[in-house]
Amino acid sequence: AQGFLNPQQGEAGWLDEVTFSSSIVSNTNDDGIGSLRHAIANTVGGSTITFDPALDGQTINLTSQLDIDRNLTIDASGLPSGITISGNGATRVFRVFGGVTAWLNSLTISGGHDASLAGGGLQNFGGTAIIENSTFTGNTQAIENQGTLTLRNSTLSDNTGGEYGGGLENSGIATLVNVTVANNRAVIRGGGIHNTNILNIENSIVAVNLANIVTDIANINGTINASGANLIGSNSTVEDVFDGTSPLVGTPSGWLDPLLAPLRYNGGPTRTLQPLAGSPAINSAIATGNTPASDQRGMSRPVGGVSDLGAVEVDKVVVWTTADSGVGSLRQTITEVPAGSTITFDPALLDGQTISLGGMQLLIDKDLSI
Repeated sequence: AQGFLNPQQGEAGWLDEVTFSSSIVSNTNDDGIGSLRHAIANTVGGSTITFDPALDGQTINLTSQLDIDRNLTIDASGLPSGITISGNGATRVFRVFGGVTAWLNSLTISGGHDASLAGGGLQNFGGTAIIENSTFTGNTQAIENQGTLTLRNSTLSDNTGGEYGGGLENSGIATLVNVTVANNRAVIRGGGIHNTNILNIENSIVAVNLANIVTDIANINGTINASGANLIGSNSTVEDVFDGTSPLVGTPSGWLDPLLAPLRYNGGPTRTLQPLAGSPAINSAIATGNTPASDQRGMSRPVGGVSDLGAVEVDKVVVWTTADSGVGSLRQTITEVPAGSTITFDPALLDGQTISLGGMQLLIDKDLSI
């Protein structure tokens, strides 16, 4: 830390305007010493901001947006249960200024709202934003990107945009690697993503988003570069990139369901959307030099020899129906999972329930844990 003496004081003392090369957020206050806002304003460019372990699992409620106007890293990976930065339905959460590089890691960003209905969670106003292992949920549009954006091992879920782009509105250069964009909404088009410039997407899921015209990716005079493999629920406006004959691509007349569990804690510091038993996302990734060695939760990739699409690598396959057969059933799960898998049961759907078999035993012909 660097400080200076206040010549107006009768004795030596520190001013509030002390600048730091690193900073630890020590409380959930919106402002003042120890707050995230104070740390952002009083650390020098290139600093790293972390969080006191006592804040594990807590929420910081904002009354105005957090402006990142210098190169900063905000890293909550040291908190086992994470931390939530919330706009509380009243303000945008983050704004990244032009010429600035901001790296956000292991955060939950929620409740962000701006009167423009754009970038409630984060607005990248011409800077470089790198977001890893984070979840955006419950925002009025998760992210508006006018600069350079990298999303890796992250989840955009249950965000609502204005006319366009519930999850992401991109007019800059956006790169998504092992990202899950699902259950977002927009009024007209691009419930998941609205792209008017350059979108690079790799081993990601964009599905079950809603809009009146184009649900998942609305590509309007933009360029999409796809690599690895990607699961697209409906390929309207992106047919030239995502062929509807692929088993990983749905069409406007035949949506592809990625079979994702609800947003919840599946391990790690943030809530995620875990693929359920029978999900086409499981074991469908094509590894590249960009493939992360772990998933959003910090679990190693791959499990079973081939990685999964999206932010979550399935290490425990979840049974989610009491039906005797079919997708999500215990029988089909036993048949489909690779040897060495662990099969668990969805607590919200199956707690206290009975699975009645239809006259045929369950055959276990590989090493499994149930």
